Amino acid sequence: MKSPLHAGALVVIVIFTLACPAKLYSQSCNVSNLRIKVNNIITTSTSCQVNASISWIQQSNSANRYTNFHIWTGDKYPSTLLSYSKPPSATDLANSLGTFVIDNPGSSTPSFDAGYPQASGIPLIAATASTVVSKTANYLSTGKDSFNVSNVLITLSSTVSCSSHFILKADIWSSQSSMDKTVQCFTTGGTFTTADVVVAGQTICTTPRQFQAGISTSSVGNVNFTYQVYADQANTGSFDQSDPIIYSGSGITSSGSSFSSGQISNASYGNSSLIVVVQVQGNPISTYGAIPNTCAVPLPVNFTYFKAASMQDGAQLSWGTGMEQNNKGFEVQRKTGNRNFETITFVPSKMSDGNSHSPLAYEYTDVSSLNGQVEYRLAQIDLDGQKKYSSVAMVNAVERSSQVSVYPNPSPNGAVTLVFPSFAPKSIMVYDISGRAVRTVSGVTTNQYTLSGLQGGIYILKVINNGTSETFTGRILVTK
Repeated sequence: MKSPLHAGALVVIVIFTLACPAKLYSQSCNVSNLRIKVNNIITTSTSCQVNASISWIQQSNSANRYTNFHIWTGDKYPSTLLSYSKPPSATDLANSLGTFVIDNPGSSTPSFDAGYPQASGIPLIAATASTVVSKTANYLSTGKDSFNVSNVLITLSSTVSCSSHFILKADIWSSQSSMDKTVQCFTTGGTFTTADVVVAGQTICTTPRQFQAGISTSSVGNVNFTYQVYADQANTGSFDQSDPIIYSGSGITSSGSSFSSGQISNASYGNSSLIVVVQVQGNPISTYGAIPNTCAVPLPVNFTYFKAASMQDGAQLSWGTGMEQNNKGFEVQRKTGNRNFETITFVPSKMSDGNSHSPLAYEYTDVSSLNGQVEYRLAQIDLDGQKKYSSVAMVNAVERSSQVSVYPNPSPNGAVTLVFPSFAPKSIMVYDISGRAVRTVSGVTTNQYTLSGLQGGIYILKVINNGTSETFTGRILVTK
């Protein structure tokens, strides 16, 4: 069944790099992949505000104390570019839309600062109740940090509604000064817009999954573009550099004719939402939108059975999966009496990548000396660390004794049979009355063993359970 058409959230990506003034510090703080995501637009007849999220990648540098953002509309951007030989003043920023500052971007806990240490009374980009600064250090192991500032409020105009798009420009610079007084690196004139081509689409809940992308524009003339579709593996609705590309195409759209990709198979990433990145011909700016997956998504692991059976040497657990997706493996958990479940072992997925569309079977033997009722369950763990639990399987553990039966004892011919309480691996040692070892047997895994050829006399018998280190000690009398 087809899901409804969903308009993608408009996001514009701008890629540029900070330059480091040669006369200042040499530490790198390069910035790239600046992205402005328009979450929603607050419009009236006289004003336009945008709730936006801003993300970027910045060279790792623990010495950075501040990263500063200044944003203008295109028509208000300084005609004489700021040199950034020093921080911009209130005069430099008088016509800007706003400024915000990231405090301590070089630390593990950067924070949002709506103030600007170098000037007061300038327009500021405001935080909302949902504004959060997040950082992923050493992003993709490249020596760069990924930053995201969510849900800030930009007032685009106090006199004009949002009926048309705005062209915006941004300058970014970083400082290692404790008071944000010096410029270590900067960039100028990064350009982006609040509206361009718009992405919409739908997921089609067939097997295998399919999707359909729609791209439209308000432009009267034809707009030529290329587009790429990525699997949003984390299902965040935002493009991530690690998202795999699953389809590429091109097309033409205009205000009178929207583009449709048609139905395209999505077998490999059928349970992911999608990100469609659109590159308009002749425009350096890329726009993207999200197509959420509205199909019922199956559990990462489909258990077909989970059983526990009591054995002499513990409990035999067995379970099967009908399919696995991003499965790291299973924690085997046990509970006795009023105690909580405890993890006793981990069984990895049989598939190295954690994915299987074929049935798989698993077994584990809990070698223990538990008595009475014992409960077991599985904690299935995704590759991202999330856990999901199986049903509970219960056994009544066989009553076990630490005693070893020895017969005949006394032995008339030097042969005795030992009967053990379990099949657990064990070692057998026989000593004469002076303490000298006369017989040693290792790795016995049967539940009985016969000693023969003992001479007449008294012997000390020692049996060690190799799994639990439980030890039985007794005497053997040979009368021949």
